[in-house]
Amino acid sequence: MYNHNVLRSDFVLVSGDVVANIKLAPILHAHRLRRDKDKEAIMTLVFKSVSPGHRTRSEHEDLVVAIDAHTKQLLLYDSSPEQAEVKLEHEVLTKHTAVQFRHDVLDCRIAICAPDVLFQLEDNFDYTEMKMYIQGILGQELFGAKLYAHVIEGGYAARANCLRTYNSVSKDIIHRWTYPMVPDTNFTDTSYYMPRACIYLENPLKLSRSCDIGEESALGSGTFVGPETLVERSTVGRNCVVGSRVSIVGSYIWDNVTIEDGAKITNALICSGATIKKDAVISPGCIVSYNVVIGSGVTLQSFDKITLIEDADVAKINLGNDGKGLLWSKQTPTYTELIPKEGD
Repeated sequence: MYNHNVLRSDFVLVSGDVVANIKLAPILHAHRLRRDKDKEAIMTLVFKSVSPGHRTRSEHEDLVVAIDAHTKQLLLYDSSPEQAEVKLEHEVLTKHTAVQFRHDVLDCRIAICAPDVLFQLEDNFDYTEMKMYIQGILGQELFGAKLYAHVIEGGYAARANCLRTYNSVSKDIIHRWTYPMVPDTNFTDTSYYMPRACIYLENPLKLSRSCDIGEESALGSGTFVGPETLVERSTVGRNCVVGSRVSIVGSYIWDNVTIEDGAKITNALICSGATIKKDAVISPGCIVSYNVVIGSGVTLQSFDKITLIEDADVAKINLGNDGKGLLWSKQTPTYTELIPKEGD
């Protein structure tokens, strides 16, 4: 983009996993006023004020920032959860007489950028993450550049950058904290409506008379739900077939999934194209990947992850005579799981 001279003025840089409804106009205005006075002010980072234990905070990015209380210049950005303390050079404290250390903010991954940012990213192509670029400026590896912070108190902004925050952001959308970014606004090619509070349905949809669609649920078009089936605190995608006497609680069912009679799915994620056979049990924390088949009567243990990908991190697992899939055996940090493990 820099070589082709596509962007010639300030632009907004947003991570692809951001869900937000904040107003950017006042932030843009403040950035431009600051840049008129100081051409080194090349970026304004947007932070959201949230408590340290808030569910939208990713536990693998335990952020601490230091901000000049008067100018709002960003002086420190430390997102490492392994470190018990942060360090700020003495010369920084000498130059900035009033410094705020804040652990109650979330990096929204929204930044107002001057065109100079493109040049610096082009020149420093080894910066594979935005936080590396930020730390490069703060560590004075990149001279002639300053970062500023804009902390918002209202509105909604969060990232779905791991399974835990995916779960949290999804619940916030269902509860309409992200309004107008809610299902029944239908910004894209959807046709959701809300017959009751926090229940979203998209036509055409076939629901058996005796099925029970409980609170905090969303069902996509082309989906069929059989008799005596419970769907509660869950989302079901498009073109799914859900049989009779099925229980789906606290789970995410993506598109084109088949769930046969008597299956039970609790606090789990079922990816597109998967099949859950008759009377199978998907326990809390499980992930069933694309096109996997869980065989009849099979019970997955909590936090099992089933995939069709064959590599060094998989092992054989008994999924029944009509099942298809492998157990993902690589250990992952507990804070990246869909739901907390016991003792987290």
